[in-house]
Amino acid sequence: MPDVIHILQSLLIIFDPESLINYGGLLIVFLLVYASTGLFFCFFIPSGAILFTSGIYTATGGLQYDIFTVCSLLILASILGNLTGYWFGWKTGPLLYSRKDSRFFKKQHLKTAETFYIKYGWMALTVGLYLPIIRTFASIVAGMVRLSFQRFMLLTITGSVVWILSFVLAG
Repeated sequence: MPDVIHILQSLLIIFDPESLINYGGLLIVFLLVYASTGLFFCFFIPSGAILFTSGIYTATGGLQYDIFTVCSLLILASILGNLTGYWFGWKTGPLLYSRKDSRFFKKQHLKTAETFYIKYGWMALTVGLYLPIIRTFASIVAGMVRLSFQRFMLLTITGSVVWILSFVLAG
């Protein structure tokens, strides 16, 4: 029985930002930020805590990189993650628009999302990075409703820079 408990404790290390950074370094942090912003099944990743802890480790020398390198790479990870989400939404959007209404799916919800993105898309793609579930799904929905790519990139870059810098520099 103690072996089972030890194995479960070892698996739970994925939720400990300090251990992730200690054992995986900047590559793991990069991949986690990428996944939390672009892969819909990674909405649960505590990227805010990971970014903050990365800032602490950079300041104390736990990460062997300067703050400029850490922030630049994490901004790139966020932008690439959002691009992945946008691409996924762009590819799956037409399938959803052609789908018939069902108990769990209504085309009206897509039309409502499209109206929202025309009016408030800037908020979902910039301020939404601070909210875990919104962070993951905002870029996917932007692709689904065919938000202008130039507008999407402007908002994604702006939001990523502000989000990453605020968390990492706070650490």
